[in-house]
Amino acid sequence: MKKTILLLIIVMTTTIVHSQNNEVIRCGTDEIHAQNMTNPDYRIAFEEKTKKVTSYLQQFEGNKLPECNNPLIIPVAVHFQGVGATLDMACAIDMAVDQVNLMNQDFAGTNFDINLWNAAQASTFPGINNKESCIQFCLATLNHPAGFGLNEGDYAVTINQTNGEFDAAWSGYLNFWVRDLGGGILGFSPLGGAGNGDGVACTLSSFGSVSCGGNAISTPFHLGRTMTHEVGHYLLLEHPFTGGCADTDGVADTPATAAASYGCPNLGDVSCTEPILWMSYMDYCDDLCLFMFSEGQVDRMEAYVNTSLQVFINNSVTVCQEAACIGYSVSEIHTDESCDGNDGSINFTVNTGTAPYSYSINNGASFLSTSDFINLNAGVYNIIVKDDSDCEYTKEITILRDEADIELISTENTYCGSHNGAITVEIHEPSVFEYSLNSSAPQDSPVFEGLDAGDYTILATNASGCQGQISTTLFDDNDLEVVVDQKNEVNCFHFDNGSLFFHVKGASEPVEYILDGTHTSSVPIFTDMAEGLHNIYILDNNGCQETFDFELNTAYSLMTDDCPCYIYMPNALSPNDDGVNDYLFINPSCPIVGFEIQIFDRWGTIVYQTKDIDAVWDGGGPGTEYYLIDGLYFYQINYAWG
Repeated sequence: MKKTILLLIIVMTTTIVHSQNNEVIRCGTDEIHAQNMTNPDYRIAFEEKTKKVTSYLQQFEGNKLPECNNPLIIPVAVHFQGVGATLDMACAIDMAVDQVNLMNQDFAGTNFDINLWNAAQASTFPGINNKESCIQFCLATLNHPAGFGLNEGDYAVTINQTNGEFDAAWSGYLNFWVRDLGGGILGFSPLGGAGNGDGVACTLSSFGSVSCGGNAISTPFHLGRTMTHEVGHYLLLEHPFTGGCADTDGVADTPATAAASYGCPNLGDVSCTEPILWMSYMDYCDDLCLFMFSEGQVDRMEAYVNTSLQVFINNSVTVCQEAACIGYSVSEIHTDESCDGNDGSINFTVNTGTAPYSYSINNGASFLSTSDFINLNAGVYNIIVKDDSDCEYTKEITILRDEADIELISTENTYCGSHNGAITVEIHEPSVFEYSLNSSAPQDSPVFEGLDAGDYTILATNASGCQGQISTTLFDDNDLEVVVDQKNEVNCFHFDNGSLFFHVKGASEPVEYILDGTHTSSVPIFTDMAEGLHNIYILDNNGCQETFDFELNTAYSLMTDDCPCYIYMPNALSPNDDGVNDYLFINPSCPIVGFEIQIFDRWGTIVYQTKDIDAVWDGGGPGTEYYLIDGLYFYQINYAWG
């Protein structure tokens, strides 16, 4: 499915705008909508919305919707923005609750001043009726998005946690963005909202009728009708004067009006050809002079909800349970399934709520009146507990299954590789179990015999699938004992002369000795070893095995006269100043005497000789006594030591 996403950036000026009659312009919706309509994608989407509304209404006789039986209740969230510390949460909630209550009265036609319409209707507007809307609003207390510090049961009211007129986290709510709008603008709304995190903006001084927290509601816009007006826009109602005498607001029973009405006009004032319906909430009069929606306006709003605001339909309820659910509390206790199986349980207790209660552990697929669920298997249960006010407590509970209680009773190590190891376990459960060793075929007995040395895991399983496992290690025991007779550290430069002389008690001849995995001997003597860690593996005629680890260190302070003397002599000379083999020098590992070196070319001619052990030679150079060209040379060194 192809989707077009429209991003709306609303820019409001701070200049106070006046009409020709010096009245403050109350609403910024027309300007925003006109700007949006310059976007071709937006225009197409908007025209599609209006076509859907027209088509929907044509299904009904006279294009009028039937009377409302069960109101659709839309969840509301209120976001105060850019307010000072004096407006605390208690004040914010008072203002929000008051505004929603006032708006519900206006939409239901139960407002305190509806009698003014009833008195004027028959004589002045004989063909126009007001109508109770099938849309109501509820300040939400449940299912809040994360990240705003709201708990279940809290009103959906935030202070200085949002910016602008959109927050995707609040999708599914009708959002009220409340802040000081300035510029003479009391409010604005998208013309036909989406329910995707958008909403309606209102200035602080016209939001509801409650003054608190340093905020004073300003007369004559003091009865919450700014929000009633803007929510009308959100539900696709236009100003009745939008098209002037051309009457293009899309509502048949609102008379054509040339311009907005302000203040409190006289009953029967005429604009274009008919009396002005200035008391409609969609005009610009003072709050005291706005007190009705026409039948056509109500039908258009309801048609828009049904054709373009499915998200509100999905999130709505048939009664405003949100307020009744504040403090609704349920506790639960669950027990896991035992190893025997089919005996897990969940028990509910409603601490605060309205009886009777119904309970579901399968995500609402079925509800029961019992609060105790027994004989449950391990698994994930999505529980719902509802009270008579339609409050819901939801939670995901995971019931686990206990593992079988398995105990390691005994182990017997093997002896000298004789395959006689054994493991015995015991299961502390009433049911019958089978046992497998390292994923082998199961057996009835908890005893495993004839085992080699190694790591083992025993898995016990009963017929209902309960399992328990335990791990252990068998070792290869023997009577071999290594006794070190003499260990000699490395004490000669450039020569590995470490050695170990030892014998093994309890070994049956012949015995094989392997040093560091590579050097094999039939006698317990190893010489010519380098410093470091060493390992000797021992295997006797009975198959007994043992390993012996030891370390040789260096001890040059114990150097003796019998240490070999090694002379380092490079085998290449490349005097090109690259830092590699630029010079020939001699490096003996011990003091020497009678030193002489002679270097010959391939014809036996001496090209260099010296008796100076410290001499450093670079191959000579042009004009020197010894100057060599690239080639192959031979050397002879004479010396004595010790």
